[in-house]
Amino acid sequence: MPEDATAHIEKNKRAYYDTIVETDGSPFFKQKATDVFVTAAAIGYYLEKREPVKDKHDLFRTFSLSDEKSRMWLLKSIAMAVEGVDVLRDLKRVIIICEEFANSGIDYLYEMHTDGSDVAQRLSDTMFEILDE
Repeated sequence: MPEDATAHIEKNKRAYYDTIVETDGSPFFKQKATDVFVTAAAIGYYLEKREPVKDKHDLFRTFSLSDEKSRMWLLKSIAMAVEGVDVLRDLKRVIIICEEFANSGIDYLYEMHTDGSDVAQRLSDTMFEILDE
């Protein structure tokens, strides 16, 4: 059986994920919370902001990403960028690193959804900023 780990979010931020996937017009409308988590982790990594998850709420198990290998490799890539390739030996450590980045990145995503911004445009602008670096 492949290694498995549970990804957690802050219990009080669960509503952020729900709002983002349930808001008509959101780029994540009717998507999975895992999509939001992966994006939040990438944004947190880009912003260099990590915040440990203290009051844990289970979001997904990595086993559920078996058909979504690109998402899993994005999470692994974030962890490798932080701790090196050896982190791949410990999937639970990979997920903890990504949880910490997602814990900060979700605040950024949620703020975009609540401040009246064109979320798709802001995400696109952010991606172009990253590519220009």
